[in-house]
Amino acid sequence: HPRDPCTTGSMAQWQEVQSLANTYLEQVHQLYARAALPMVVRQCLAAWIEDQNWRQAAEPLSSHARMLFHSLLALLGEHLGSPGLGDEDFMLKHNLRKARRDLQAEFEEHPEKFANLVANLLQEERQILRLGQAGAQGTAAPAPSAPPGSDREQQIQRRLAEFHVALQEAERAFHYLEDSQDAFDFCYKVHYLPGEDRTR
Repeated sequence: HPRDPCTTGSMAQWQEVQSLANTYLEQVHQLYARAALPMVVRQCLAAWIEDQNWRQAAEPLSSHARMLFHSLLALLGEHLGSPGLGDEDFMLKHNLRKARRDLQAEFEEHPEKFANLVANLLQEERQILRLGQAGAQGTAAPAPSAPPGSDREQQIQRRLAEFHVALQEAERAFHYLEDSQDAFDFCYKVHYLPGEDRTR
């Protein structure tokens, strides 16, 4: 995999998560598909996120939550201002810009809720990691034994997750086409309309 321009530092837990078997990676995708913290932000600021004490910041009347929240927004702003690396980086910045705007709109007034959200996500990641590592040690099956019918549930959840990803991709493509259309309209008006006016 090419090096993500966002990633710096050790980010030990996130690296371990990414090395899990597909069964457990799917659980991580489902975790973030329903979370208010986009996975792109988790990936981009992995090391910094893991270095903070979110559980302590989530305590009532803690001023630490607001400081962490504003620090996260500032770090996202720095990444948005960094030099581009091509089309993939363009899409990454688009997703980060949207994530930053959405997070600010939802948690600006209640940063302690954001701290609690991140603390819970990290805890759930650790639980999935423990299950994944325990499953990897066994040779009979890649995942813990499941009750009858759970295979179908997992298949449905997997398809829902795939649909969610496809929907996000379609939304990104739609916004990209909108931006491209705006740019085309601008260039057309600047370069072609004046010439037509002069010939009439």
